[in-house]
Amino acid sequence: MMRSRYIYLLLSGLVYFSGWISLAARQDNIDAELFTALEGLSQSHVTVIYQDQIGFLWIGTQDGLNKYDGYNFYHYRHQPFNKNSISNNYIRSIAEDSRGDIWVGTNKGLNVLDRKTGTFNVFLPLSPDSAGTGDPIVYSVYVDKQDKVWFKTNDCLEMMDIDSGTIRIYHHYYDRFGQVPVNQSYDICEDRNGHIWFSTKDGLQMYDRRTEEIRRFTCYSPDQNTAGSETVNTVYEDSRGNLWVGKEEGLFLFDPVHESFEKIPFFNKSSAQSRKINAITEDSEGILWIGTDMGFLRMSGETGILNSFSSVKVRNKEHQISSVYSIIQDRTEIIWLGIFEGLVKIDRKKKKFEIIDNSFDKIPELTSNIIPSVFEDDQDHLWVGTWGSGLNVIDQGDKSVMVYSRDQENRNHRISNDYIHSIYCD
Repeated sequence: MMRSRYIYLLLSGLVYFSGWISLAARQDNIDAELFTALEGLSQSHVTVIYQDQIGFLWIGTQDGLNKYDGYNFYHYRHQPFNKNSISNNYIRSIAEDSRGDIWVGTNKGLNVLDRKTGTFNVFLPLSPDSAGTGDPIVYSVYVDKQDKVWFKTNDCLEMMDIDSGTIRIYHHYYDRFGQVPVNQSYDICEDRNGHIWFSTKDGLQMYDRRTEEIRRFTCYSPDQNTAGSETVNTVYEDSRGNLWVGKEEGLFLFDPVHESFEKIPFFNKSSAQSRKINAITEDSEGILWIGTDMGFLRMSGETGILNSFSSVKVRNKEHQISSVYSIIQDRTEIIWLGIFEGLVKIDRKKKKFEIIDNSFDKIPELTSNIIPSVFEDDQDHLWVGTWGSGLNVIDQGDKSVMVYSRDQENRNHRISNDYIHSIYCD
């Protein structure tokens, strides 16, 4: 599988990309695990991922909310006759406040899960357009550094004071004649100066706490020949203070000095990969992970080197990835991707142990997984004694297996007993 690599030249100060150079390199796919409905998810279409203070993963799908403890998935679904259940099964966003309560944006209002009682309370948006429709969608929810809950509806930004329960509406620029894209997603983030940035169908907008005003920034690059869409899908501030913006047309970097946007042209005109950016996050090494409609990208904030992935390796088989909607890094530095096909786990830490068993992608010729004794000889062969299935000699180079047991037709491969307690070389 071809993985593309691009190198960008960096200028001093704010990370600013210019002088594009593209390279291509053939490298292996990333090893990953894939969780779907078969592994316990309420549904395989993952829309959002969040890790709480305790360490649980919360996974939103189009059919229910999931909590994952590392072993099992626990489901939260709407129950028509239970007022304390979640209000809708289409989960769009997840956040947590300082009390440990989980806030969930759905296709029918904002929900908060009381961790002590296990019950949900529902808050319907107050904006006229949202409340007046049959589907008061909450696209995004975010808890800021002051423990205020911000949530984005179709035409307004709203903020809840947790202590008083009051909700304040902030009206931003909204073109009522513009059509809302199908399956649209919006995002909210707080920068290091306390400004609240949020994406809309009419561009990137920012709430200034000092002036209590909302400013709108039209996200176009000066070198664009056509205007394109004003819709912004996601916004993210990295550890260097750079503000990244994901649109239908690709990835943009905001220049705060000139209040302009620089497009990152990592897509060639002939490229079949989608340019739409759905999610952006930064890992502990300063690498940006960027979710698109055709896989994901990794870009170094230091060197500008970018890698493109349209598949991962799951159980030694290539698995194609389509849309990536959510990306997080957990506390153990594992990367989680929410994709159209399920939940992807990427553990980049070097494995201390390799499991050897008789599964189809390991050593299927191994006669049993019940192994009481193992010995490695000086020719790199593993002598594996089983409990009732004889002795296996594994060539660690080609993974071939030679079996010694009581019922072998070849007399040279027969042994007196198939229960191997221990192995010793004199």
